[in-house]
Amino acid sequence: MLKNKKSFSLLALSLITFATSCQVSISPDQAGINELKSSASAISIPVVDQGSISGIITLGSGVVAEAGSASSELLIRVFRDGKVIKTSKANDKGQFVVSGIPIGEVTVVINNQQSTIEKKVTVVKGKVISLGNISFATSEGTGSTVIRNVEGKVVKGDGTPVANAKVSDVTGGYVSNSVNTNNNGEFVLPVTAETKSRNLEVSSGNLTTSISIDASQLDKLTIPLIANSRTVKGKIVDSIIKSKPVADVLVKVAGTRISTSTDKEGNFILRGVPLSAVSLEIGNIKGYINRTFGVAQSANSTEQDLGSIDLQAIGNIFVNIRADNTRVGNNVCAGIGPFTDPPDDCADVPESNYVSINTQNGQALNYISNEFHFGTLNGSIQVEGTQITQNFSYPATPTIEPKPKSFVSADESTEVTVYQANDIVTVRINNIPSGEYTITVALDRHETQKGIKVVVPSNDTISTEIIQMNQVGVVKTVGDIVGKISIRDRDGNIKSTEGLSIRVAAVRGGQDLENLNTVQQLLLGGVTADSSGNYHLKNVPSGSRTIIAAVMSGDGLADNYIYTAYSLLNIVGGQVNKAPEMFISQR
Repeated sequence: MLKNKKSFSLLALSLITFATSCQVSISPDQAGINELKSSASAISIPVVDQGSISGIITLGSGVVAEAGSASSELLIRVFRDGKVIKTSKANDKGQFVVSGIPIGEVTVVINNQQSTIEKKVTVVKGKVISLGNISFATSEGTGSTVIRNVEGKVVKGDGTPVANAKVSDVTGGYVSNSVNTNNNGEFVLPVTAETKSRNLEVSSGNLTTSISIDASQLDKLTIPLIANSRTVKGKIVDSIIKSKPVADVLVKVAGTRISTSTDKEGNFILRGVPLSAVSLEIGNIKGYINRTFGVAQSANSTEQDLGSIDLQAIGNIFVNIRADNTRVGNNVCAGIGPFTDPPDDCADVPESNYVSINTQNGQALNYISNEFHFGTLNGSIQVEGTQITQNFSYPATPTIEPKPKSFVSADESTEVTVYQANDIVTVRINNIPSGEYTITVALDRHETQKGIKVVVPSNDTISTEIIQMNQVGVVKTVGDIVGKISIRDRDGNIKSTEGLSIRVAAVRGGQDLENLNTVQQLLLGGVTADSSGNYHLKNVPSGSRTIIAAVMSGDGLADNYIYTAYSLLNIVGGQVNKAPEMFISQR
Protein backbone atom coordinates (compact mmCIF):
# COMPACT_ATOMS: atom_id res chain seq x y z
CA MET A 1 0.00 0.00 0.00
CA LEU A 2 2.82 2.39 0.84
CA LYS A 3 4.55 1.47 -2.42
CA ASN A 4 1.40 2.29 -4.44
CA LYS A 5 1.01 5.63 -2.61
CA LYS A 6 4.62 6.59 -3.43
CA SER A 7 4.08 5.64 -7.09
CA PHE A 8 0.94 7.79 -7.20
CA SER A 9 2.83 10.78 -5.70
CA LEU A 10 5.62 10.46 -8.28
CA LEU A 11 3.05 10.14 -11.06
CA ALA A 12 1.25 13.28 -9.87
CA LEU A 13 4.53 15.17 -9.68
CA SER A 14 5.42 14.02 -13.22
CA LEU A 15 2.02 15.18 -14.53
CA ILE A 16 2.48 18.59 -12.91
CA THR A 17 5.95 18.89 -14.43
CA PHE A 18 4.66 17.79 -17.87
CA ALA A 19 1.73 20.24 -17.76
CA THR A 20 4.03 23.07 -16.82
CA SER A 21 6.48 22.26 -19.61
CA CYS A 22 3.64 22.33 -22.18
CA GLN A 23 2.56 25.83 -21.21
CA VAL A 24 5.80 27.79 -20.98
CA SER A 25 9.38 27.59 -22.27
CA ILE A 26 11.86 25.99 -19.88
CA SER A 27 14.41 28.43 -18.44
CA PRO A 28 17.85 27.13 -17.33
CA ASP A 29 16.74 27.70 -13.74
CA GLN A 30 13.49 25.74 -14.24
CA ALA A 31 15.37 22.98 -16.01
CA GLY A 32 17.60 22.71 -12.95
CA ILE A 33 14.54 22.44 -10.69
CA ASN A 34 13.06 19.72 -12.89
CA GLU A 35 16.35 17.83 -12.80
CA LEU A 36 16.40 18.02 -9.03
CA LYS A 37 12.83 16.75 -8.86
CA SER A 38 13.52 13.80 -11.13
CA SER A 39 16.77 12.82 -9.40
CA ALA A 40 15.78 13.36 -5.76
CA SER A 41 14.28 10.55 -3.77
CA ALA A 42 11.79 12.83 -2.00
CA ILE A 43 10.83 16.36 -3.09
CA SER A 44 7.76 17.68 -1.26
CA ILE A 45 5.17 19.82 -3.04
CA PRO A 46 4.44 22.99 -0.96
CA VAL A 47 1.30 22.79 1.17
CA VAL A 48 -1.24 25.66 1.29
CA ASP A 49 0.54 27.65 4.01
CA GLN A 50 4.08 27.09 2.74
CA GLY A 51 6.23 27.86 -0.27
CA SER A 52 9.66 27.13 -1.71
CA ILE A 53 12.73 29.04 -2.94
CA SER A 54 15.01 27.90 -5.77
CA GLY A 55 18.09 29.15 -7.60
CA ILE A 56 21.39 28.37 -9.28
CA ILE A 57 24.69 29.44 -7.72
CA THR A 58 27.43 30.44 -10.18
CA LEU A 59 31.04 31.48 -9.88
CA GLY A 60 30.39 34.64 -11.87
CA SER A 61 29.95 35.52 -15.55
CA GLY A 62 27.33 32.78 -15.79
CA VAL A 63 29.78 29.92 -15.00
CA VAL A 64 27.89 27.22 -13.08
CA ALA A 65 29.67 25.67 -10.09
CA GLU A 66 31.42 22.42 -10.93
CA ALA A 67 31.43 19.28 -8.85
CA GLY A 68 33.98 19.46 -6.08
CA SER A 69 34.54 23.21 -6.53
CA ALA A 70 34.42 25.73 -3.70
CA SER A 71 30.95 26.84 -4.84
CA SER A 72 29.37 23.39 -4.99
CA GLU A 73 27.52 21.81 -2.06
CA LEU A 74 27.08 25.28 -0.52
CA LEU A 75 24.92 25.62 2.56
CA ILE A 76 21.79 27.72 1.97
CA ARG A 77 20.22 29.08 5.17
CA VAL A 78 16.80 30.73 5.44
CA PHE A 79 16.39 33.22 8.31
CA ARG A 80 13.31 34.82 9.83
CA ASP A 81 13.58 37.28 12.74
CA GLY A 82 17.26 36.42 13.12
CA LYS A 83 16.66 32.65 13.47
CA VAL A 84 17.41 29.84 10.99
CA ILE A 85 14.13 28.20 9.97
CA LYS A 86 15.31 26.10 6.99
CA THR A 87 18.59 24.88 5.50
CA SER A 88 19.51 23.16 2.27
CA LYS A 89 22.52 22.43 0.07
CA ALA A 90 23.23 23.04 -3.60
CA ASN A 91 24.01 20.05 -5.79
CA ASP A 92 27.21 19.63 -7.80
CA LYS A 93 25.77 21.98 -10.45
CA GLY A 94 24.97 24.75 -8.00
CA GLN A 95 21.20 24.10 -8.13
CA PHE A 96 19.04 24.16 -5.00
CA VAL A 97 15.43 24.07 -3.82
CA VAL A 98 14.46 24.92 -0.22
CA SER A 99 10.94 23.62 0.50
CA GLY A 100 8.45 23.83 3.35
CA ILE A 101 9.06 27.50 4.19
CA PRO A 102 6.20 29.28 6.03
CA ILE A 103 4.84 32.20 3.98
CA GLY A 104 6.10 35.75 4.58
CA GLU A 105 9.38 37.66 4.33
CA VAL A 106 12.62 35.76 4.90
CA THR A 107 16.35 36.31 4.29
CA VAL A 108 18.32 33.76 2.25
CA VAL A 109 22.02 33.64 3.24
CA ILE A 110 24.63 31.81 1.16
CA ASN A 111 28.31 31.63 2.16
CA ASN A 112 31.45 30.47 0.48
CA GLN A 113 34.96 30.70 1.89
CA GLN A 114 35.47 34.28 0.75
CA SER A 115 32.11 36.04 0.72
CA THR A 116 28.45 36.12 1.67
CA ILE A 117 25.29 36.78 -0.30
CA GLU A 118 22.03 37.90 1.35
CA LYS A 119 18.70 38.16 -0.45
CA LYS A 120 15.32 39.28 0.90
CA VAL A 121 12.47 37.07 -0.37
CA THR A 122 8.71 37.07 0.20
CA VAL A 123 7.51 33.46 0.28
CA VAL A 124 4.09 32.91 -1.34
CA LYS A 125 1.93 29.94 -0.43
CA GLY A 126 2.02 27.04 -2.87
CA LYS A 127 4.65 28.64 -5.14
CA VAL A 128 8.33 28.18 -5.90
CA ILE A 129 10.06 31.59 -5.85
CA SER A 130 13.02 31.57 -8.23
CA LEU A 131 16.09 33.67 -7.35
CA GLY A 132 17.61 33.00 -10.78
CA ASN A 133 21.39 32.95 -11.12
CA ILE A 134 23.11 33.88 -7.86
CA SER A 135 26.65 34.95 -8.67
CA PHE A 136 29.68 35.20 -6.37
CA ALA A 137 31.31 37.51 -8.91
CA THR A 138 33.34 40.44 -7.52
CA SER A 139 31.71 42.90 -9.94
CA GLU A 140 28.09 43.94 -10.28
CA GLY A 141 25.86 42.12 -12.69
CA THR A 142 22.43 40.61 -13.03
CA GLY A 143 21.74 38.47 -9.99
CA SER A 144 25.10 39.28 -8.39
CA THR A 145 25.92 40.88 -5.03
CA VAL A 146 28.89 43.19 -4.64
CA ILE A 147 31.33 41.99 -1.96
CA ARG A 148 33.73 44.12 0.04
CA ASN A 149 36.40 43.10 2.54
CA VAL A 150 36.66 44.44 6.07
CA GLU A 151 40.32 44.43 7.10
CA GLY A 152 41.61 45.02 10.60
CA LYS A 153 43.42 43.80 13.67
CA VAL A 154 42.22 42.52 17.04
CA VAL A 155 44.28 43.49 20.08
CA LYS A 156 44.18 43.25 23.87
CA GLY A 157 43.83 46.31 26.08
CA ASP A 158 47.64 46.75 26.09
CA GLY A 159 47.86 46.53 22.29
CA THR A 160 49.06 42.89 22.11
CA PRO A 161 47.65 41.08 19.01
CA VAL A 162 45.02 38.40 19.66
CA ALA A 163 45.50 35.31 17.51
CA ASN A 164 42.61 33.01 16.52
CA ALA A 165 39.96 35.55 17.62
CA LYS A 166 36.61 35.10 15.86
CA VAL A 167 35.32 38.06 13.83
CA SER A 168 31.67 37.75 12.75
CA ASP A 169 29.22 39.83 10.71
CA VAL A 170 26.06 39.86 12.88
CA THR A 171 24.08 42.48 10.94
CA GLY A 172 20.35 41.76 11.22
CA GLY A 173 20.73 39.74 14.41
CA TYR A 174 22.35 36.61 12.95
CA VAL A 175 25.86 35.48 11.95
CA SER A 176 26.19 35.74 8.15
CA ASN A 177 29.96 35.25 7.90
CA SER A 178 32.94 34.63 10.22
CA VAL A 179 36.75 34.47 10.02
CA ASN A 180 39.55 33.96 12.56
CA THR A 181 42.53 36.24 13.06
CA ASN A 182 46.05 35.10 12.18
CA ASN A 183 49.02 35.03 14.57
CA ASN A 184 49.37 38.81 14.20
CA GLY A 185 45.72 39.38 15.14
CA GLU A 186 44.89 40.39 11.54
CA PHE A 187 41.73 39.42 9.66
CA VAL A 188 39.96 39.92 6.31
CA LEU A 189 36.17 39.52 6.52
CA PRO A 190 34.05 39.62 3.31
CA VAL A 191 30.74 41.46 3.74
CA THR A 192 28.03 42.59 1.35
CA ALA A 193 28.54 46.22 0.31
CA GLU A 194 25.50 48.09 1.58
CA THR A 195 24.92 51.75 2.31
CA LYS A 196 23.81 50.96 5.87
CA SER A 197 26.32 50.03 8.55
CA ARG A 198 27.44 46.48 9.31
CA ASN A 199 27.54 45.13 12.86
CA LEU A 200 30.58 43.03 13.80
CA GLU A 201 31.29 40.96 16.91
CA VAL A 202 34.79 39.92 17.95
CA SER A 203 35.32 37.18 20.54
CA SER A 204 38.20 35.30 22.10
CA GLY A 205 37.67 33.05 25.10
CA ASN A 206 35.26 34.84 27.44
CA LEU A 207 35.91 38.28 25.91
CA THR A 208 33.55 39.76 23.33
CA THR A 209 33.15 43.24 21.88
CA SER A 210 30.83 44.92 19.36
CA ILE A 211 31.67 47.38 16.59
CA SER A 212 29.57 49.06 13.91
CA ILE A 213 31.16 50.15 10.61
CA ASP A 214 30.06 51.87 7.41
CA ALA A 215 31.43 51.98 3.87
CA SER A 216 34.14 54.47 4.87
CA GLN A 217 35.56 52.19 7.61
CA LEU A 218 36.28 48.94 5.80
CA ASP A 219 40.05 48.83 6.34
CA LYS A 220 42.74 49.51 8.96
CA LEU A 221 40.40 48.75 11.86
CA THR A 222 41.86 48.19 15.31
CA ILE A 223 39.41 46.38 17.57
CA PRO A 224 40.33 46.04 21.26
CA LEU A 225 39.14 43.16 23.42
CA ILE A 226 38.65 44.59 26.92
CA ALA A 227 38.88 42.46 30.06
CA ASN A 228 36.35 43.04 32.85
CA SER A 229 33.61 44.12 30.47
CA ARG A 230 29.85 43.59 30.26
CA THR A 231 27.06 43.25 27.73
CA VAL A 232 24.48 46.05 27.55
CA LYS A 233 21.25 45.72 25.61
CA GLY A 234 18.14 47.85 25.11
CA LYS A 235 15.53 49.07 22.67
CA ILE A 236 15.34 52.46 20.92
CA VAL A 237 11.81 53.81 20.43
CA ASP A 238 10.20 56.99 19.11
CA SER A 239 9.74 59.57 21.89
CA ILE A 240 6.18 60.40 20.79
CA ILE A 241 4.93 57.03 19.53
CA LYS A 242 6.33 54.74 22.22
CA SER A 243 5.29 51.60 20.34
CA LYS A 244 7.32 52.62 17.27
CA PRO A 245 10.84 51.10 17.22
CA VAL A 246 13.64 52.98 15.46
CA ALA A 247 15.86 50.80 13.28
CA ASP A 248 19.47 51.38 12.10
CA VAL A 249 20.31 53.69 15.03
CA LEU A 250 24.00 53.81 15.94
CA VAL A 251 24.65 53.03 19.63
CA LYS A 252 28.25 53.74 20.66
CA VAL A 253 30.23 53.90 23.91
CA ALA A 254 31.53 57.48 23.96
CA GLY A 255 35.27 57.79 23.40
CA THR A 256 35.64 54.20 22.11
CA ARG A 257 35.00 52.15 18.96
CA ILE A 258 32.60 49.87 20.84
CA SER A 259 29.37 50.27 18.89
CA THR A 260 26.45 48.56 17.22
CA SER A 261 23.20 49.50 15.50
CA THR A 262 19.58 48.61 16.20
CA ASP A 263 17.70 45.95 14.25
CA LYS A 264 14.28 46.43 12.64
CA GLU A 265 12.62 46.05 16.07
CA GLY A 266 14.84 48.77 17.57
CA ASN A 267 16.81 46.28 19.70
CA PHE A 268 20.56 46.43 20.20
CA ILE A 269 23.17 44.27 21.98
CA LEU A 270 26.44 46.00 22.82
CA ARG A 271 29.26 43.72 23.98
CA GLY A 272 32.59 44.66 25.53
CA VAL A 273 31.26 47.67 27.51
CA PRO A 274 33.60 48.66 30.38
CA LEU A 275 32.34 48.06 33.92
CA SER A 276 32.95 51.72 34.78
CA ALA A 277 30.24 54.36 34.26
CA VAL A 278 29.95 55.14 30.53
CA SER A 279 27.92 57.32 28.19
CA LEU A 280 26.15 55.89 25.15
CA GLU A 281 25.98 58.11 22.07
CA ILE A 282 22.70 57.31 20.31
CA GLY A 283 21.55 58.62 16.95
CA ASN A 284 23.21 59.23 13.59
CA ILE A 285 19.91 58.67 11.79
CA LYS A 286 17.82 61.04 9.70
CA GLY A 287 14.67 62.35 11.35
CA TYR A 288 15.87 62.09 14.96
CA ILE A 289 17.98 64.14 17.36
CA ASN A 290 21.19 62.56 18.66
CA ARG A 291 21.23 62.00 22.39
CA THR A 292 23.62 60.82 25.12
CA PHE A 293 22.44 58.21 27.61
CA GLY A 294 24.36 57.51 30.85
CA VAL A 295 24.93 53.95 32.07
CA ALA A 296 25.98 53.48 35.69
CA GLN A 297 29.00 51.40 36.67
CA SER A 298 28.59 47.68 37.27
CA ALA A 299 30.29 45.44 39.83
CA ASN A 300 30.35 42.40 37.53
CA SER A 301 30.14 41.35 33.89
CA THR A 302 26.55 40.12 33.88
CA GLU A 303 24.23 41.23 31.08
CA GLN A 304 22.51 44.57 31.71
CA ASP A 305 19.13 45.43 30.12
CA LEU A 306 18.44 49.17 29.80
CA GLY A 307 14.87 48.65 28.57
CA SER A 308 13.34 51.23 26.23
CA ILE A 309 15.26 54.41 25.46
CA ASP A 310 13.41 57.33 23.83
CA LEU A 311 14.89 59.02 20.77
CA GLN A 312 13.47 62.47 20.05
CA ALA A 313 12.01 62.60 16.56
CA ILE A 314 12.02 65.79 14.49
CA GLY A 315 9.62 66.98 11.83
CA ASN A 316 8.94 69.92 9.55
CA ILE A 317 6.04 72.33 9.10
CA PHE A 318 4.82 74.42 6.18
CA VAL A 319 3.29 77.67 7.46
CA ASN A 320 0.88 79.22 4.92
CA ILE A 321 0.44 83.00 5.24
CA ARG A 322 -1.65 85.57 3.36
CA ALA A 323 -1.54 89.33 3.91
CA ASP A 324 -4.71 91.45 3.98
CA ASN A 325 -6.91 91.92 0.89
CA THR A 326 -10.06 93.92 0.18
CA ARG A 327 -12.04 90.72 -0.41
CA VAL A 328 -10.33 87.67 0.99
CA GLY A 329 -11.40 84.49 -0.79
CA ASN A 330 -13.45 86.25 -3.51
CA ASN A 331 -11.44 86.06 -6.72
CA VAL A 332 -13.42 88.71 -8.58
CA CYS A 333 -13.39 91.21 -5.73
CA ALA A 334 -9.72 90.46 -5.07
CA GLY A 335 -8.96 92.04 -8.42
CA ILE A 336 -8.81 88.99 -10.66
CA GLY A 337 -11.99 89.85 -12.66
CA PRO A 338 -13.05 90.62 -15.31
CA PHE A 339 -16.78 91.39 -15.07
CA THR A 340 -19.11 93.81 -16.82
CA ASP A 341 -21.21 94.66 -13.75
CA PRO A 342 -19.75 94.30 -10.26
CA PRO A 343 -21.44 91.36 -8.46
CA ASP A 344 -23.79 92.08 -5.59
CA ASP A 345 -21.30 91.02 -2.90
CA CYS A 346 -18.90 93.72 -4.11
CA ALA A 347 -21.48 96.48 -3.72
CA ASP A 348 -19.84 97.90 -0.58
CA VAL A 349 -16.45 98.27 -2.26
CA PRO A 350 -15.66 101.99 -2.69
CA GLU A 351 -16.46 103.34 -6.15
CA SER A 352 -12.85 104.43 -6.55
CA ASN A 353 -11.79 100.76 -6.49
CA TYR A 354 -13.64 100.01 -9.73
CA VAL A 355 -11.20 100.02 -12.64
CA SER A 356 -12.03 99.69 -16.34
CA ILE A 357 -9.38 98.48 -18.76
CA ASN A 358 -9.71 99.13 -22.47
CA THR A 359 -8.67 96.09 -24.50
CA GLN A 360 -7.11 96.36 -27.93
CA ASN A 361 -10.50 95.97 -29.60
CA GLY A 362 -11.93 98.83 -27.51
CA GLN A 363 -13.92 96.72 -25.07
CA ALA A 364 -13.94 98.02 -21.46
CA LEU A 365 -13.50 95.27 -18.86
CA ASN A 366 -14.17 96.09 -15.20
CA TYR A 367 -11.99 95.03 -12.28
CA ILE A 368 -11.88 95.86 -8.59
CA SER A 369 -8.40 96.83 -7.50
CA ASN A 370 -7.01 95.37 -4.26
CA GLU A 371 -7.43 97.95 -1.49
CA PHE A 372 -4.45 96.68 0.53
CA HIS A 373 -1.35 96.56 -1.61
CA PHE A 374 2.22 96.63 -0.37
CA GLY A 375 5.81 96.56 -1.40
CA THR A 376 7.99 93.73 -0.09
CA LEU A 377 7.33 93.06 3.62
CA ASN A 378 9.47 91.36 6.27
CA GLY A 379 8.04 88.76 8.63
CA SER A 380 9.05 86.14 11.18
CA ILE A 381 7.66 82.93 12.69
CA GLN A 382 8.46 81.95 16.28
CA VAL A 383 7.96 78.41 17.59
CA GLU A 384 7.13 79.16 21.22
CA GLY A 385 9.00 77.19 23.85
CA THR A 386 12.01 76.77 21.55
CA GLN A 387 14.77 78.93 20.12
CA ILE A 388 13.46 78.30 16.59
CA THR A 389 12.70 81.50 14.65
CA GLN A 390 12.24 81.59 10.88
CA ASN A 391 12.43 84.93 9.04
CA PHE A 392 10.73 85.32 5.68
CA SER A 393 10.04 87.89 2.99
CA TYR A 394 6.51 88.60 1.77
CA PRO A 395 6.47 89.68 -1.91
CA ALA A 396 4.99 92.90 -3.23
CA THR A 397 1.32 92.85 -4.21
CA PRO A 398 1.14 91.60 -7.83
CA THR A 399 -0.35 93.70 -10.62
CA ILE A 400 -1.98 92.76 -13.91
CA GLU A 401 0.84 92.15 -16.37
CA PRO A 402 1.43 93.24 -19.02
CA LYS A 403 -0.27 96.54 -18.26
CA PRO A 404 -2.89 97.51 -20.86
CA LYS A 405 -1.94 100.57 -22.84
CA SER A 406 -5.08 102.50 -21.95
CA PHE A 407 -6.92 102.84 -18.61
CA VAL A 408 -10.17 104.51 -17.72
CA SER A 409 -10.94 104.79 -14.00
CA ALA A 410 -13.77 106.35 -12.05
CA ASP A 411 -11.91 109.66 -11.90
CA GLU A 412 -10.86 109.48 -15.57
CA SER A 413 -7.20 108.99 -14.60
CA THR A 414 -4.94 107.28 -17.11
CA GLU A 415 -2.36 106.33 -14.45
CA VAL A 416 -4.31 103.48 -12.86
CA THR A 417 -2.55 100.30 -11.68
CA VAL A 418 -4.73 97.25 -11.03
CA TYR A 419 -3.53 95.31 -7.97
CA GLN A 420 -4.48 91.64 -7.74
CA ALA A 421 -4.95 89.43 -4.69
CA ASN A 422 -1.97 89.24 -2.38
CA ASP A 423 -0.01 86.01 -2.66
CA ILE A 424 -0.17 83.07 -0.29
CA VAL A 425 3.37 82.55 0.99
CA THR A 426 4.51 79.18 2.33
CA VAL A 427 7.39 79.18 4.82
CA ARG A 428 9.10 75.88 5.63
CA ILE A 429 10.60 75.34 9.09
CA ASN A 430 12.78 72.24 9.39
CA ASN A 431 14.06 70.06 12.23
CA ILE A 432 11.53 70.85 14.95
CA PRO A 433 11.35 68.28 17.77
CA SER A 434 8.07 66.41 17.29
CA GLY A 435 5.18 67.36 19.55
CA GLU A 436 2.54 70.06 20.02
CA TYR A 437 3.57 73.71 19.73
CA THR A 438 2.13 77.20 19.54
CA ILE A 439 3.51 79.45 16.83
CA THR A 440 3.48 83.23 16.43
CA VAL A 441 3.49 84.94 13.03
CA ALA A 442 4.54 88.59 12.67
CA LEU A 443 4.44 90.67 9.47
CA ASP A 444 5.18 94.35 8.87
CA ARG A 445 2.05 96.58 9.00
CA HIS A 446 -0.14 93.65 10.13
CA GLU A 447 -1.42 92.38 13.45
CA THR A 448 0.74 89.70 15.04
CA GLN A 449 -1.11 86.39 15.11
CA LYS A 450 -0.45 84.28 18.21
CA GLY A 451 -1.80 81.09 19.76
CA ILE A 452 -1.75 79.09 16.51
CA LYS A 453 -1.57 75.42 17.50
CA VAL A 454 0.45 72.94 15.42
CA VAL A 455 1.41 69.31 16.01
CA VAL A 456 4.77 68.46 14.46
CA PRO A 457 4.80 64.78 13.41
CA SER A 458 7.67 62.35 13.93
CA ASN A 459 10.01 62.35 10.95
CA ASP A 460 7.35 63.89 8.69
CA THR A 461 6.02 67.23 7.43
CA ILE A 462 2.69 68.93 8.16
CA SER A 463 1.09 72.01 6.59
CA THR A 464 -0.98 74.62 8.41
CA GLU A 465 -4.19 76.17 7.18
CA ILE A 466 -3.91 79.65 5.68
CA ILE A 467 -3.10 82.16 8.42
CA GLN A 468 -4.77 85.45 7.55
CA MET A 469 -2.69 88.49 8.50
CA ASN A 470 -4.95 91.49 9.15
CA GLN A 471 -3.82 95.09 8.75
CA VAL A 472 -3.29 96.93 12.03
CA GLY A 473 -6.42 98.77 13.18
CA VAL A 474 -8.57 97.48 10.34
CA VAL A 475 -11.38 95.04 11.01
CA LYS A 476 -12.98 93.50 7.96
CA THR A 477 -14.83 90.49 9.33
CA VAL A 478 -16.38 89.08 12.51
CA GLY A 479 -16.70 85.57 13.90
CA ASP A 480 -18.29 83.76 16.82
CA ILE A 481 -16.60 82.10 19.80
CA VAL A 482 -17.99 79.15 21.72
CA GLY A 483 -16.48 77.58 24.81
CA LYS A 484 -16.96 76.41 28.37
CA ILE A 485 -16.08 77.74 31.83
CA SER A 486 -15.46 75.33 34.73
CA ILE A 487 -14.99 76.07 38.42
CA ARG A 488 -12.25 74.57 40.59
CA ASP A 489 -12.44 74.53 44.37
CA ARG A 490 -9.47 75.26 46.65
CA ASP A 491 -8.22 71.67 46.24
CA GLY A 492 -8.29 71.89 42.45
CA ASN A 493 -11.37 69.69 42.05
CA ILE A 494 -14.02 70.52 39.44
CA LYS A 495 -17.31 71.66 40.94
CA SER A 496 -20.70 72.57 39.53
CA THR A 497 -21.26 76.06 38.05
CA GLU A 498 -25.00 75.94 38.66
CA GLY A 499 -26.24 78.95 40.59
CA LEU A 500 -23.22 81.08 39.70
CA SER A 501 -23.43 84.10 37.42
CA ILE A 502 -20.43 83.70 35.10
CA ARG A 503 -19.73 86.50 32.64
CA VAL A 504 -17.50 86.07 29.57
CA ALA A 505 -16.14 88.70 27.16
CA ALA A 506 -13.65 88.83 24.25
CA VAL A 507 -11.53 91.99 24.08
CA ARG A 508 -8.81 93.33 21.85
CA GLY A 509 -5.49 91.45 22.20
CA GLY A 510 -3.03 93.30 24.40
CA GLN A 511 -5.71 95.39 26.13
CA ASP A 512 -4.77 96.36 29.70
CA LEU A 513 -6.48 93.89 32.08
CA GLU A 514 -4.61 94.78 35.28
CA ASN A 515 -7.26 97.22 36.48
CA LEU A 516 -10.19 95.39 38.13
CA ASN A 517 -12.60 98.19 37.27
CA THR A 518 -11.62 97.83 33.61
CA VAL A 519 -12.15 94.06 33.76
CA GLN A 520 -15.53 94.53 35.41
CA GLN A 521 -16.72 96.99 32.74
CA LEU A 522 -15.51 94.72 29.91
CA LEU A 523 -17.32 91.72 31.39
CA LEU A 524 -20.59 93.64 31.63
CA GLY A 525 -20.38 93.98 27.86
CA GLY A 526 -20.06 90.23 27.41
CA VAL A 527 -22.46 87.32 27.84
CA THR A 528 -23.57 85.12 30.76
CA ALA A 529 -22.66 81.42 30.62
CA ASP A 530 -25.47 78.91 31.08
CA SER A 531 -25.87 76.61 34.10
CA SER A 532 -23.26 74.21 32.67
CA GLY A 533 -20.73 76.96 32.02
CA ASN A 534 -21.21 77.02 28.23
CA TYR A 535 -21.14 80.38 26.43
CA HIS A 536 -21.49 81.80 22.92
CA LEU A 537 -19.94 85.15 21.97
CA LYS A 538 -21.29 86.52 18.71
CA ASN A 539 -19.85 88.98 16.16
CA VAL A 540 -16.35 89.16 17.65
CA PRO A 541 -14.01 91.18 15.37
CA SER A 542 -11.41 88.95 13.70
CA GLY A 543 -7.79 89.10 14.68
CA SER A 544 -6.07 89.22 18.06
CA ARG A 545 -8.59 88.66 20.88
CA THR A 546 -8.36 87.80 24.59
CA ILE A 547 -11.15 85.98 26.46
CA ILE A 548 -11.81 87.00 30.08
CA ALA A 549 -14.23 85.33 32.49
CA ALA A 550 -15.26 85.86 36.11
CA VAL A 551 -17.98 85.02 38.62
CA MET A 552 -20.17 88.11 39.15
CA SER A 553 -21.95 89.35 42.24
CA GLY A 554 -24.48 91.96 41.19
CA ASP A 555 -22.65 94.41 38.93
CA GLY A 556 -19.24 93.61 40.40
CA LEU A 557 -16.77 90.76 40.59
CA ALA A 558 -17.38 88.06 43.21
CA ASP A 559 -14.58 88.40 45.74
CA ASN A 560 -14.29 84.67 46.51
CA TYR A 561 -13.40 83.71 42.88
CA ILE A 562 -10.31 84.67 40.85
CA TYR A 563 -11.09 86.02 37.39
CA THR A 564 -9.07 84.52 34.52
CA ALA A 565 -7.97 85.45 31.02
CA TYR A 566 -6.96 83.34 28.04
CA SER A 567 -5.46 84.62 24.79
CA LEU A 568 -7.38 83.10 21.90
CA LEU A 569 -5.80 84.90 18.98
CA ASN A 570 -6.29 84.81 15.23
CA ILE A 571 -10.09 84.70 15.36
CA VAL A 572 -11.18 83.69 11.85
CA GLY A 573 -13.98 85.82 10.45
CA GLY A 574 -17.15 84.14 9.22
CA GLN A 575 -16.60 81.09 11.41
CA VAL A 576 -17.56 79.74 14.81
CA ASN A 577 -14.23 79.58 16.64
CA LYS A 578 -14.01 76.98 19.42
CA ALA A 579 -12.07 78.15 22.46
CA PRO A 580 -10.20 75.87 24.90
CA GLU A 581 -11.94 75.18 28.21
CA MET A 582 -11.20 77.83 30.87
CA PHE A 583 -11.07 77.36 34.64
CA ILE A 584 -11.96 79.85 37.40
CA SER A 585 -10.49 79.03 40.81
CA GLN A 586 -12.23 79.52 44.13
CA ARG A 587 -10.24 81.55 46.62
